[in-house]
Amino acid sequence: MKTILVIILGMMPFYTNAQTTLSYTHEVYQEAQLPPLTPYNFIFSQDKTLLYAKNGVNRNLISVFNAKHTSEENLKLKNKILKLIPDEHDFSAYDFTFIIVSDESAEDYCPPCITQEKINKAILNKLSDKNIAYFKVVKIIPGSRTFEMLSTEEFQRRYGNTGG
Repeated sequence: MKTILVIILGMMPFYTNAQTTLSYTHEVYQEAQLPPLTPYNFIFSQDKTLLYAKNGVNRNLISVFNAKHTSEENLKLKNKILKLIPDEHDFSAYDFTFIIVSDESAEDYCPPCITQEKINKAILNKLSDKNIAYFKVVKIIPGSRTFEMLSTEEFQRRYGNTGG
């Protein structure tokens, strides 16, 4: 198995698969027009087909690597997440491209991010026979934070069906 490490803004030094951390300001993340949710996982195949895009914790995420699902909603999200992945990334060089959107201050503000990152690490270890590019997209949100509680209906009106 050939391993290529791409260093952009930082690298997580575990696993044999390629791992990259990409940090973006809140403004840059908003320009990509992704839902303001973390954690958010994306899985792409070699041919750049988006197989999975959902927010929240998924303990059974490993099953997605064997599934071949896509949906119209995933196609909308595909173009948005690709705005944050370097143009140089060659999807065909990997069996899968696995992306998690997380929070810079996950320890303080996003316990589900920490849980999903642990799940993702276990998945990468289990799938060590696969060549997987793993991107951790980190949202940097400076200063204090304001949280707004929305009903399901209002959230879907603002952000659409995000697959969560």
